[in-house]
Amino acid sequence: MKASAYIRNFFDAVKGVKQTGRKSKLLAKQPIDRVKMEIGNLTKAVENALDPVNSDRMDLLTMYENSWKDSQVIAEREKAESYLITEPFEVLEGEAVNKEKTRLFERPWFTHFITIAMYTDFWEYTIAEFQEQDEKGEFTDVKVFPRKHVRPFEKQIVINPSDREGISYDGKEFDFFLLPLGDPENPGKLESITREVIWKTFARSDWSEYNERFGKPLLDFAIDTTNEEEVKEKEEMAANFGTNGWIIRDVEEDVNIVQTASRASAENFKDMALFCDDQIAKLMNGQTGTSDEKSF
Repeated sequence: MKASAYIRNFFDAVKGVKQTGRKSKLLAKQPIDRVKMEIGNLTKAVENALDPVNSDRMDLLTMYENSWKDSQVIAEREKAESYLITEPFEVLEGEAVNKEKTRLFERPWFTHFITIAMYTDFWEYTIAEFQEQDEKGEFTDVKVFPRKHVRPFEKQIVINPSDREGISYDGKEFDFFLLPLGDPENPGKLESITREVIWKTFARSDWSEYNERFGKPLLDFAIDTTNEEEVKEKEEMAANFGTNGWIIRDVEEDVNIVQTASRASAENFKDMALFCDDQIAKLMNGQTGTSDEKSF
């Protein structure tokens, strides 16, 4: 892996500056945003986010944050990060390895940075903020600048996500310890991943509803009476059958347990959920891996 000229210039720009406040400290804390996870909302959110005249990324980022917490996405993230941090890293000058400069990057902050850079394919436009430096002049950490407080097309940082005017970082990235990554005109792979998460969520919701409606057997209770008190007594007995597990009936009365659902019907929902997980795995790591029989 080669250190880009942009990164080298960044370190040159901050050399000797040890304690300077970071712009992320100025941001106002925000309540948790909620957006209904639906395909129509995702389509609209992408359109709003990519509007260069009046961009609004709030809903899209909220949906991305929800998808980022999906169980399959978490598993794929852990897999990708484990692979990334075990890969060798070298600083090259021409064809030769500069061991001294390579050692400068063997720090926790750099691991965090390359992880942020790796995930740019998914989030696209992201700003990495280098945190305060220690007594040796080394960065203590690198974090993602809160995305909802960034207006990429205007190159501004806003105190509140709803603000339309903020602090310009155009040409001041080095002064603010910021490193922009990704393309603001590209919604990133998380758009496709979010679609899979939405479809999977609906599949599991429908599966649950199907089981609730048809998963329990139907009690067919045939009685030979029109007496209201007797009918009411039988109704209560039938209603409590699932709890009690027994019924007292006359010899002439019939009680049948009817299976209303087949396993094959329920498997459709499971197959859909697994298919969505496979697509997420392909998008994130280029392979599927939802089956217990599969190994990596």
